[in-house]
Amino acid sequence: PKPAKVKALFILLLPLGFSCARVGPQNEHCSCPGRMQGCQQHPFFWHPPGSPEACSYTSAHPEDGSMRTLSRTLLQRLPDDVREELHAMARSQRPLAFSTLCSGTDCPALAIKAFDEALAEDAACAIVAAQQEFACESNVNKRMFLSRMCPQIPLIFKDVAELSGASAQDHLSGKAQCVPRVEGTIGGFPCTDVSRLNGRARTAENTACVSSASLRTGFVFDRICAYVKSRRPEFRWLVLENVQALAQSGPDGGASNLDVCCQRLQEELNFVVLVFFLDAR
Repeated sequence: PKPAKVKALFILLLPLGFSCARVGPQNEHCSCPGRMQGCQQHPFFWHPPGSPEACSYTSAHPEDGSMRTLSRTLLQRLPDDVREELHAMARSQRPLAFSTLCSGTDCPALAIKAFDEALAEDAACAIVAAQQEFACESNVNKRMFLSRMCPQIPLIFKDVAELSGASAQDHLSGKAQCVPRVEGTIGGFPCTDVSRLNGRARTAENTACVSSASLRTGFVFDRICAYVKSRRPEFRWLVLENVQALAQSGPDGGASNLDVCCQRLQEELNFVVLVFFLDAR
């Protein structure tokens, strides 16, 4: 059973070919008795429901709510070879180009900064320069907030559905602008149709919205996948966030929206998929 404190779902996805692709459900770097079966100290690798490797969802709780502490905790939980790879990247001082989708107040950019600082501390080197190439937000009020509060963002696109093309409408210039190439992106796609606050969340339509690419939740996730697919193979990582109810199965007990998300990212986009449940408080 999931801990009662868990309020939010965090999905961290890394591409095949990155070192941690070699780490499977029997994680040799994890000495916990439960390994990937209910271990409270490690994320788990997703496998299709019913498969021999399928695991229960687990949770991760930082010692406090600070992004710096969470970044340190995540670094400590990574396998040694992955940490060494990150250390090598930090020491090379190669700038990291990233973007945010469904940006809101752009908290992910602050998290990237905190991770930069934690990685530099862990690798005993100067902070890696992380460059946010663009944000993307459909709500005009949030775009206005970003333009005023985050003047360092060069482009604020209006619609994630346009990002798979060569250009998209930019809020700042009022014109179509070239979509920059990035190594990865962070986004919190809409939870509207799966949230427990939605009276229709348990209906067959809503619990299957990701597989049908329908409603806001399913449509935006589908467009994110289209964008990432159009930018492979240079697109190396993806972080997505949603609510815990994304993992809720439908009335017939079939695959959840989360299962469909993970399966598509793994099979269509060739990502290794890791899922974290985090305490939103």
